[in-house]
Amino acid sequence: MKQPKVFYGWIVDGASAVALLSAGGAYYGFGVFVKPLQAEFGWSHSLISVVQTVFYMAYGLSLYLSGKLSDRYGPRPLFAAGSLLLALGFGFSSRVDSVAQLIALYVVAGLGTGTTWTTAVGTVQRWFVAKRGLAVAVCSSGVGLGTLVFSPLLGLWISQYGWRTTYIIFGLSAAGLLASSIWFMAAKPEDKGLRPYGAPAGPNPGASEAAALRPHPAPGTWRTIRSYNFIVLSLSYFFSVVPISLIAVHFVPHAVESGMGTAAAASAMGFIGAMSVPGRIAGGVTADRLGWKRAMALFCFLGSGTLAWLMFSSNAWMFFLFAVLFGFSHGTRVPLLPGLAAQMFGTRSVGEIAGLITGLGVGLGGLGALLAGFIVDATGSYAIAFGVASASFVIAAVLAAMLRPPETETAE
Repeated sequence: MKQPKVFYGWIVDGASAVALLSAGGAYYGFGVFVKPLQAEFGWSHSLISVVQTVFYMAYGLSLYLSGKLSDRYGPRPLFAAGSLLLALGFGFSSRVDSVAQLIALYVVAGLGTGTTWTTAVGTVQRWFVAKRGLAVAVCSSGVGLGTLVFSPLLGLWISQYGWRTTYIIFGLSAAGLLASSIWFMAAKPEDKGLRPYGAPAGPNPGASEAAALRPHPAPGTWRTIRSYNFIVLSLSYFFSVVPISLIAVHFVPHAVESGMGTAAAASAMGFIGAMSVPGRIAGGVTADRLGWKRAMALFCFLGSGTLAWLMFSSNAWMFFLFAVLFGFSHGTRVPLLPGLAAQMFGTRSVGEIAGLITGLGVGLGGLGALLAGFIVDATGSYAIAFGVASASFVIAAVLAAMLRPPETETAE
């Protein structure tokens, strides 16, 4: 089967990155709204943290459901539903008068955001055998670019139009980006009469893909969930998400309370997104060379060090340096989970398996934001919260190092 000069999988990869721009804005944008909401309603750190924690739970549930559904129906209907939910959730957040209303709308927005990640990375992995780490890294860079674009824009829009109008603009922008990617998506290479990139030639491209991407027979989903590697990988991902959720909610408020302006703090958050883009590429390339497991452990250790730096940060240059270092180290580990899931459990149900692990990790790891809110309300300081986040990254690294080779897993 002759491959075209421009492999269509790269177009799917690019469209997936565009779809994930909306996820980057949704996942990291709430921190920019925290201080304006507190100024208007007087909500405590812990109370306002509930909003994003519930968002993470809805996002996690949607990750699993969308991963399972995208394995069956493909990415297009999932992205269409996600676009509608994003517009409704964020758009109607402009009308809230209570925290209960905002929580309910962030559940809607979380369900919409969750349609993007596992759908995108699960689809991309089916298109590639060779350069799969790079392809997943390129796709996932959309999240970082979304953070880079939306964080400073949200700060600017809030200063010019207020937080209510900003929610409307944000909801329409995020929904529009996700919807625009639908027309370029294709569930698998066979839909275009192609083989996966790098798959050996043969009469049955689907069989070639399975042979190349799955080094061992894929077990059933229930057997996978009970396996050692699934449990360890899920715990590792959970502990790696705790610091991310904490930073997404509390970095901008902490920087503002330390003397930075809201716009400058939002720009620093944008640097986290900007640096996560080369980080994602570095993570995918490193995984292709060093191995997925070693790369995951290495970059979680690096993330721990950046949070130790944040514990002592007190002025603008220190916060921007943290944003650069944390953004890169955080970005490196993003493409590693779907890669590890495909390596450990095969690609037959990679959307469902990666979605379940990611959903559990994000849904429960989002409690890190709530825990930090309680710590700050109780102590008046972020130092302990950042120390807990640093330790959480260390635990994630140790657990990643404990993963067993796929051959050992299937022998049990």
